[in-house]
Amino acid sequence: HLKGFRPGAAPKELADGAVDKEKVFSEAVDRAVRESLRDFTEERSWTIISKPEVEVLDAEGGGLRFKTTLTIFPEVKLGDYKKIADDAWATRQKITVEEKEIEKALNWIRDSRAAVTRVSRHAEKGDLVEIDVASFQNSVPLPNGEMKGDRFVLGESRYVPGFDEGLVGHKEGEEVKFSLTPPADYWQKDMRGKQIDFSVKIKSVFSRALPELTDEFAKSLGPNFQNLAGLKESVTHGLTVEKEEQETDRIRAK
Repeated sequence: HLKGFRPGAAPKELADGAVDKEKVFSEAVDRAVRESLRDFTEERSWTIISKPEVEVLDAEGGGLRFKTTLTIFPEVKLGDYKKIADDAWATRQKITVEEKEIEKALNWIRDSRAAVTRVSRHAEKGDLVEIDVASFQNSVPLPNGEMKGDRFVLGESRYVPGFDEGLVGHKEGEEVKFSLTPPADYWQKDMRGKQIDFSVKIKSVFSRALPELTDEFAKSLGPNFQNLAGLKESVTHGLTVEKEEQETDRIRAK
């Protein structure tokens, strides 16, 4: 349609000059390629999973020849997955809970209910301490090597082996400086075998009194526990369920 002429009435010479032939050609090629690829892939039941790369090789004589690179969804062939699953489930281990596991769990419960009392004496293993700590290598502060108000039980921290022992015998208000070298199996690989210098301010020391494992202690944990035997039974059941879930996860992964 040209301005000043009715649709279809413009002279051919003017119409040819007004048409963007490159744009028309590009549109025609794009449409032809899409239709050709659609028919081609449908015949083969292919599913294209990315935009095809197309290179036009020849478009003369009323025909179109092109090269394309297609990414198609692969054919998935399953193995005998039912047999694989049966073989995996056949390896399921019998779940048992040992007495030492029950004892460890009960001690954890006792530990969580320990009564703490702030003391002015020197710290001993088993005391709860609160500290500020800074760590250095060659007088340079380590990244994330400063901690304020850290609380832990002496003998149970996750610091470098020997750290807790360096605080034993010191009391609230004291500043302690010592150096340690992480062992070859230390969890931070880049720190193994390298000396670390620590500066520790002991802010407070607490003695801890663990409750006795009695029926009264069991009752204090809530209405679900009437006596120590009931607490042990509950702990045993919980450990059994946990280990069964772990075994199920192992088999599913296998």
